[in-house]
Amino acid sequence: MSGSFSLRGLGYLALAVVAVQGTAYLFQLLVAALLSPSEFGVVRSVDAVLSLFLIVGSAGMPSLAVKCVAELGDRERRGRLLGRLLGIAAGAGLISASLAYVLAPWLGDVSAAAYLQRLAWIIPVAACARTALNYYQGAGAIHHYSVLTVSVAFGAFLPSLLAVWMSGLSGWIWARYGLETLTLSAALLPLAKILRGSVRLAAAYSRRRLTRLGSVLSLSLLTRTSLDNLGTLALVASGAHSSQIGYYGIGVLVVLALLILPACVGSMALPELVQRVGKPTMLRATFVRSRRMALLLTLPVSVLAIAIGPWVVRHFFPAYIPSIPVIQTLLATVPARAMTTVSGTLLVALDRGGVTLVTNAVILSLGAVLMLALTPSFGIIGAAWATVGVEATSAVLYGLLANRQLSESRVPA
Repeated sequence: MSGSFSLRGLGYLALAVVAVQGTAYLFQLLVAALLSPSEFGVVRSVDAVLSLFLIVGSAGMPSLAVKCVAELGDRERRGRLLGRLLGIAAGAGLISASLAYVLAPWLGDVSAAAYLQRLAWIIPVAACARTALNYYQGAGAIHHYSVLTVSVAFGAFLPSLLAVWMSGLSGWIWARYGLETLTLSAALLPLAKILRGSVRLAAAYSRRRLTRLGSVLSLSLLTRTSLDNLGTLALVASGAHSSQIGYYGIGVLVVLALLILPACVGSMALPELVQRVGKPTMLRATFVRSRRMALLLTLPVSVLAIAIGPWVVRHFFPAYIPSIPVIQTLLATVPARAMTTVSGTLLVALDRGGVTLVTNAVILSLGAVLMLALTPSFGIIGAAWATVGVEATSAVLYGLLANRQLSESRVPA
């Protein structure tokens, strides 16, 4: 691969994403071991709902921090753009946090609602932190991004775990606030000088246009995140016991851990795809290479995980033995989700946010029907099989859309 989209760049980005997401998943796995299945069910319920409000509160600014920054070559203009993106994210985050706080009693049981209200105000902090971090990806500063995120993630890991060990769910709340605040501070400190710039930006980067573009991306990502959390949300809505949500949640965590590297491939490919818009042959080559790499990084690992998963759970997480069939079923979705990620990255690079929004809405509707049909009768295993159907459909539809966009660019098959 050429340019920033290289194995070396992928290594740096993988290290960074593992530091941010990987330690987060490892943290939750350890939290699952420290807490009871019922308490962990509260964690998963709150996280599932909060993730949707965070998407709304981010207003698409983290995605634009990669795409739009990659379009600009001047450091001062990039800094000015980042300031605008952060301002929009902060304002939208505060509105979303207020909504989460007010609506919390209607979004889960009493115990989960109380913790959701306490954690709601993390939304603007997290939205700005993700926007600031993604600036480094758009600017091609992958090495700096990697060093920064690794330092923050590993520096906060043990104190966060200690907080949970000492104070349970309350410690988990404070750990989340501490991590997001530290991340935002570390991301913004090296950018302080360029944020003070007064250079003018083109009309294409006006606040109104950025908000409009970000809103479409946010709605599309909201439906995608709803799909990712559909099983958990369906269990919450059906009044499932928190222990059942905990069993299902451990399976979701395993899947998310295996999707870290495909997410890295998508993140690495986005700036390169943006720069190759208008160069059909190179655009297709980058997309095909990304898709092949994502599949190679997921198919063998998911097969291995299905085989050894039961042994791992029985020996290290015996309290979650009932979750074994759920974990094995959900692992079947990993390659499909990787393909969806890469195809979605191409559509974002081509400014096809509206297409992804409509597609995600259709898939979400299908998923809701499957969940309503299977979850009441079959519980968590029904939710898992519904997820398999949803993700397979998503991979097929996204693949067709990606190929259609490449064909419209008159790229040779």
